[in-house]
Amino acid sequence: MVITEKDIFMFVFFKENLAKVKFDYILENSKNFEDKIKFLREMLNEVSTKLPPHIWTKIKNKISKTSEPKLFLLQKKNFIQTKSNKNLVLAADSQTNTEILTTDTFIDKDANFIAKVITHSESNNIYLFSKENDKNKKYKIKVNPSGNNFTILDISNPLVINPMQQIDEILITVS
Repeated sequence: MVITEKDIFMFVFFKENLAKVKFDYILENSKNFEDKIKFLREMLNEVSTKLPPHIWTKIKNKISKTSEPKLFLLQKKNFIQTKSNKNLVLAADSQTNTEILTTDTFIDKDANFIAKVITHSESNNIYLFSKENDKNKKYKIKVNPSGNNFTILDISNPLVINPMQQIDEILITVS
């Protein structure tokens, strides 16, 4: 008679579903299948063991932290810094740089993220700072009111948005 691994599995886990002929054969020749039966019975004992509630709680918390993306809404703070290049202009000299820089600070309600937005005449540079210093995370950034989406894999470098646009709030999704 041919006995497969599935038959031995059924012998240990679901005896009532195994054909009586195969069940009797495995029972009579149990020495031939001793290692496999022993392994499966140990597995059955492990599956039957109940875990304490605090272990289940830890497992649920780990699953929820890894599966749900985290959302953060960063809103503009009221202080705005504007810096223009106020070079000393001499009579025979011309001013070389008249670019105006505007700096805005965005922060979420729990201060998990701070974003510094430096606005040039042609682009925005967004510097993102995380409280948790997540290095291996992917950041999806949505800037409003335009609704444009961007992805950052490394927050050590700024996100450059070209052409420059108005930014009133930033939505960050961390995954």
